[in-house]
Amino acid sequence: MKKKNVVVIGAGIVGSCCALRMACEGYSVTLLDNLKPGNGCSFGNAGGISSASIIPMAIPGIWKKVPAWLFDSDGPLSVRWRHLLKVSPWLLRWIMESGEDRSTYSSKALKDLNHDVLNQYKKMLGTVNFNNLIRTTGHLHVFKQKPSSKGDFFVKRIREEAGICFEEFFDRDVNVVEPSLSKEVKYAILINDASYTVSPHRLVNTLVEAFEEMGGNFVQDHAKEVVASEYGVKVITRLSALEADYVVICAGALSKELMKKDLSKVKLENERGYHVNLVSPNFMPNFPIVSGDYKFFSTPMEDGLRLAGTVEISGLRALPDWSRADILLRNAKRIFPDLSASGSEVWFGDRPSFPSSIPLIDVSPVHENIFYAFGHGHYGMSGAPGTAEIIANMIKGKPQKVDISPFSYSKHI
Repeated sequence: MKKKNVVVIGAGIVGSCCALRMACEGYSVTLLDNLKPGNGCSFGNAGGISSASIIPMAIPGIWKKVPAWLFDSDGPLSVRWRHLLKVSPWLLRWIMESGEDRSTYSSKALKDLNHDVLNQYKKMLGTVNFNNLIRTTGHLHVFKQKPSSKGDFFVKRIREEAGICFEEFFDRDVNVVEPSLSKEVKYAILINDASYTVSPHRLVNTLVEAFEEMGGNFVQDHAKEVVASEYGVKVITRLSALEADYVVICAGALSKELMKKDLSKVKLENERGYHVNLVSPNFMPNFPIVSGDYKFFSTPMEDGLRLAGTVEISGLRALPDWSRADILLRNAKRIFPDLSASGSEVWFGDRPSFPSSIPLIDVSPVHENIFYAFGHGHYGMSGAPGTAEIIANMIKGKPQKVDISPFSYSKHI
């Protein structure tokens, strides 16, 4: 019997996991992207991979901090004022999602999606590649003083209820754990259930290589339109038309533009993030360091120390504001006073984000053989393997291992 065809649009971390999983399930799979694998948003993220990635961006009380952040030139959030009217419905929904009941609901969905991420990567990568690409060190969250806001108590409760292992350190003990930190850092939490990749780009490409070894086909071309056809679904590209039994849309922040009619109502926004990669820094921290005060990651990667984070609400067509990258370096020197390097590289990318932090993973409400898998925001590296499993079970008609209702189309409009 002829294998059924699947076209996966988007060769980032989510698309590469979905393509590999469908190839392993016995389908004939084409992975399609305008860029080479891993060269979109997945290229420049902070590299976090964690079953502890269960805290949504909207938590109780956080909206009260937004005005101060917006008027702080070095703050973790900025909004391009000309984009403010367009993004207002998303921001209002984000405020609604920060209520305690909604935040708890979101954290449960993220826990279900990300809970087995390391074992899933081990299966996809194999032991040798897994050990080469992923470090299970934990993440160190650092603060000038122990946080005590409503949101901080919520985060602690959620972690405890989820059984996430963490250790607290105070005063001088913080510098014993991480000597490079400023003496002004007086409190730290080591999240033991957290890992990271030394190269997000190489991780994606290793998954795509495994996919191609399974008989999968990567095509670099621009997907212009997805339409129903007599055969099933047709993907119109710049160069040709690809017929498929099923199409999986994993195009991140571009998904809504590709499927304008289907997705006109979904509350998707791009959260632009920046990174500064410090080449040959004078030290590497023992863990990824998460600054609770300045909201950014410092990750020891194979090509340098990556400073990644901040959120800029700008719209997809806005030119980059490289001052946002400079902010990362200034804030890094506040927690690492002796930091220096021989050079630096900067990057920006657009995270696909929903106000709830819950991705959309569902069949199209219009086309029964078009599936959606995007909107992972800050947690794409952690949520990609679980997303691939949900999509595979949907297409094959198999029972799901988790409650998938939070990921449904109806919850994202």
